[in-house]
Amino acid sequence: MEIFLKDENGTRLPKRSLIRTAQTVLQKLGFDSDVELSITFVKDAYIKKLNKSYRGKCQPTDVLSFSTAPDFPCVTNYIGDVVISVDTAKRNAVSDGRSLKEELITLVIHGILHLAGYDHERSGEKEAGRMMKKQRELLREVLP
Repeated sequence: MEIFLKDENGTRLPKRSLIRTAQTVLQKLGFDSDVELSITFVKDAYIKKLNKSYRGKCQPTDVLSFSTAPDFPCVTNYIGDVVISVDTAKRNAVSDGRSLKEELITLVIHGILHLAGYDHERSGEKEAGRMMKKQRELLREVLP
């Protein structure tokens, strides 16, 4: 599994932990060993632009996932992009009483679950519950 991590935020990130998290989650979700994934860490201003462009919401969010189209002809093993706002993650970590590392790990898991087809916004309460249950299960796998 190839995980491409890009930091456009400038914050010191626990890169090894985040890559291991992504690899473990992909494996647990049954992805092939040759899949590729991009995770980019950005500031609120950038994710706000993405959120407005792709979801019509003019506000920052914590994580966005962009799945590769199934018929994308160039790269067959590239599953998509996860974009995480470190600014929002910091605020969430403080309000939830968690470390930034724990919050970033949670967001990596959440973003990958979206790429795997899980949804909590458009599919109703049952699917949202299923996604959150899987997220908690995966968190127990990766957090010490």
